[in-house]
Amino acid sequence: MRVICADVLADARMESFHKIASKASLRACWSEPIISSAGKVLGTLACYHNHPHEPSPKEIHTVAHAARLAALALEREWKEQALRISEERYARALRATTDGLWDWNICSGDVYLSPRWKEMLGFAENELVTIREEFFMSRLHPEDVPKVQAARQAHFEQNLPYQVEFRLRTKDESYRWFLARGQAERDDSGEIIRMSGTISDISARKVAELALEQSEQRFREVFELAAVGIAVIDTPTGRHLSVNQRMCEINHRSREDLLRLTFMDLTHPDDLKNDLDHMEELKAGRIRSFRMEKRHVAPDGRITWIHLAVAPMWRPGEPPLRHIAVIKDINERKQAEFNYRRELAYDQALVKHTSAFIVVMDIEGRFAHANTAFFTTMGYGQKEVIGKTAWEIGLMDEPEMTRSKARFARLLRGEDNPPTDARLRAKNGEWHTIELRSTSTRAPDGSPDRIIITGTDMTERDRLQRELLRVVEQEQARVGHDLHDGVGQTMTGMVIMIEALEAELQGEAKASAKRIHELMNESVSEVRRMSHGLSPTSVKYRGLAGALNLLAETVRTNFRTPCTCEVDTGLAINNEDKEKHLFRIAQEAVNNALRHGKPSKVKISLHGTEQRECELCVEDDGAGIRKTKSAPESGIGMRVMEYRANLIGGRLKIQNKPKRGVIVTCRFECDEAKKVQSPRKRKSPQ
Repeated sequence: MRVICADVLADARMESFHKIASKASLRACWSEPIISSAGKVLGTLACYHNHPHEPSPKEIHTVAHAARLAALALEREWKEQALRISEERYARALRATTDGLWDWNICSGDVYLSPRWKEMLGFAENELVTIREEFFMSRLHPEDVPKVQAARQAHFEQNLPYQVEFRLRTKDESYRWFLARGQAERDDSGEIIRMSGTISDISARKVAELALEQSEQRFREVFELAAVGIAVIDTPTGRHLSVNQRMCEINHRSREDLLRLTFMDLTHPDDLKNDLDHMEELKAGRIRSFRMEKRHVAPDGRITWIHLAVAPMWRPGEPPLRHIAVIKDINERKQAEFNYRRELAYDQALVKHTSAFIVVMDIEGRFAHANTAFFTTMGYGQKEVIGKTAWEIGLMDEPEMTRSKARFARLLRGEDNPPTDARLRAKNGEWHTIELRSTSTRAPDGSPDRIIITGTDMTERDRLQRELLRVVEQEQARVGHDLHDGVGQTMTGMVIMIEALEAELQGEAKASAKRIHELMNESVSEVRRMSHGLSPTSVKYRGLAGALNLLAETVRTNFRTPCTCEVDTGLAINNEDKEKHLFRIAQEAVNNALRHGKPSKVKISLHGTEQRECELCVEDDGAGIRKTKSAPESGIGMRVMEYRANLIGGRLKIQNKPKRGVIVTCRFECDEAKKVQSPRKRKSPQ
């Protein structure tokens, strides 16, 4: 709408523009909208004065007329621009297409041919500038004239699609094949006034069709030499019209016999209905071809499994007279499939009924499959397990979860996992000791595909082994007590008697008695040390720290080998059985070092590493572990240490440094460190 402001500085609507208008010396302004013929605002014409001014009717009329002229000019410019863009697009399309374009003005008889149309007939662009419809008809092959006229009439009268193939004579008087498509246009009264369309050169396709016909002539040569059985069959009767040699061999019949028989005569009775049903589907046009496996029966009753492929030799709309059948002998494959299914059934039965766990996981650690033994022992249902990780289910505690993830990561990296014992929690809360073995399968590209884990429930075995260890400990304690209270006391009495005898003797007899006295004292000390080593009373009455210090003292005294013992006095284990196992681990590690390594020094330490976790370490500087047939690297002593570590939920690690010694480490859970006033570590003297 028109906006008039006679005085900008006095108009409240222009308050925000007062400052800038005053600076520019503008006092009056008014604008006239530029409106298109469709009523759309295209812009405005603005008039300004440096003094207050009210436009007269004549001024308004003049500016309004100018606005209308501006609208007309703008609309014309935009329309011309749109026309140029459209023409450019049309020109680009003409250059890009491989088809020719034609336009026939039926009223005048004039015909427009695109440059590509002319090019396909061998004419230059500047030729055939003005032609009529008679030019096209004159170059049409005589045999194709009726076909073109019939296509036009059907399009004009019945509105059928205009699409026709024909031959046209080119400039060099040769004929080429073309495909024309078109669409007629009608005026308001329904009269046809023009027709436009495209034309495509299909000579190459026609040459290919000719080549196809020639190849069909060579079909007979290939037919006889084919490695599969081929037969041309009369569709209505099923009788063989032609068969190749391989067809005869597969069916164990002569050519003459097959030509007298139908495919139904060869087919096993149990497979005949399926074969006939497929043929009915084919003849009805509901399927274009079919494949199936069936059995053929030889004259002597032998069964031959074949793969059958059937395709029609008729075109849609034609009566189904013949079809072609191709058969391949698949007896060997069927036998292999039978053997595979038998082995698969055997494997499935084995997996289902074995007492060992068998679990399949994806590369994310989620359960993909688990056998009956797993669900029975652990008490979970499939819905509680499948698609979840062992860590989500709650099968493991925190330390075992960490070890499990580490083993899983090794498998994904392509590394091997040694067998290991793990503690798994059943649904009812009971803990089971499971010996786990794991491996990974690989996809064709070498990436991890599945993780397969087998497990054997060792809970009862561990219970029996713990009972055995308990019995052994008791027997050792009994022997230790017998040595201490029996042999030790007797030998102590003998020492007293020899000491009294020594006091009564003189000369050489006294010296001999003194020597016997010294040997008996050493024997009493050795018996005492043996009794302490056999009996865990040193742990019971001294605690683990005292027992370790006593072990270090025994090494220094008996083996004349420097041995230190550093113990964190702030640790709280509060479990007598755990202390006994830790002492036995340290004792075995020290004995192995002394027996095999000949070290110059031994170090025993017990300290905390993290909250609620401790570390027992025995380190020597001897020759290390030498692997031989008679003394393998993983001997019974090491296996016993590892087993004792597993019993207390610990992790045993053995670092072998040839000629530099061995470090035996056992990490285990313990109670949080006590707040004590004594020094943090207590170190025994060498």
